Amino acid sequence: RCDVHEITVTVDNVEYIVNLEDTAGQEGYERLRGLLYESADAFILCYAIPERDSFNSIKLKWIKELREKKPNAPILLVGTKSDARIRSSVSTQEGEALGKSIRANSFIECSAKTQENVNEVFYEVVRAAVDGIIQIESESNRKISCCCGISMVFKPRF
Repeated sequence: RCDVHEITVTVDNVEYIVNLEDTAGQEGYERLRGLLYESADAFILCYAIPERDSFNSIKLKWIKELREKKPNAPILLVGTKSDARIRSSVSTQEGEALGKSIRANSFIECSAKTQENVNEVFYEVVRAAVDGIIQIESESNRKISCCCGISMVFKPRF
């Protein structure tokens, strides 16, 4: 079962409807993720800053799976739970280095608890999706979609 939420995001004076389909990276959703990847224009890869295993899984599983399905799709790398950073946490520098090594379009650290940079995550992924589409084709009324543990469908509201 996927949790689905809809939000509205305004980026560069254009309003987008974003449908979030959260598969949370669970093993039972591998087949569903594959289907979501096929229709996605951009991806958000998330890891929890205090959980090094989560960070390592980006390198060991998620980037391989993602690049296999959509080799040139834009990626936003997101470190979550920035408010819970501890001594053994993934550092900002490690996150930035991973972002470069996986050719992520952007890297952001955020916290849902404090709301730090949460909106920026959505702004950046919308921008990455729009930029990716513009490079492929100049169609102004195209559906934009994005997925990862969270999958999103962006529809420009005109």
